[in-house]
Amino acid sequence: MFIASATPPRPLVNSRSPLERAGDEIPDSEIWQKALRIQTAASNLGFDWENLDDILEKLLEEAHELLDAQKKGERGAIVDELGDVLFVVSHYAWRAGIELEDALSQALAKFQLRFGLLCEELEREGLDMQSESIDSLEKRWQHIKTRLAARKTESGAADQASSRDRAHSPSTAGKKRP
Repeated sequence: MFIASATPPRPLVNSRSPLERAGDEIPDSEIWQKALRIQTAASNLGFDWENLDDILEKLLEEAHELLDAQKKGERGAIVDELGDVLFVVSHYAWRAGIELEDALSQALAKFQLRFGLLCEELEREGLDMQSESIDSLEKRWQHIKTRLAARKTESGAADQASSRDRAHSPSTAGKKRP
């Protein structure tokens, strides 16, 4: 577990931990890079999960601890557990070969698209978001997600059919594809 505090922890005196200075040269504004550096150092020393499933199990464990802290309303514990969740998420991303910034950027774009469609839908119906219940908004949100997923599936099927048609067209018949 990591302990959250308003001030960064002081370096351990006479510590022999190879992680003590891992990431020290990286400013806190680049915290994801610092996490990566620390995780890499620990992993190189054999302190790591065996596979991605194990990391996700740890993520679920940390999420449950965050939920418990939230239920108790203990801000320090919430910050502590949220930090653990973020650390495990960053570790999963590193091990899966996913750039955190790319994943978050994609999530933000997806959220903005869905939110924009929700606003448009409410405006078309002459409704005000702040007057709608959260249950109503959630139902609409889920409908928008389903609609977008269906479009994505249709688009993917159309792309596959187009590729198949090109592969069997007279101009490409008998030619090897790269």
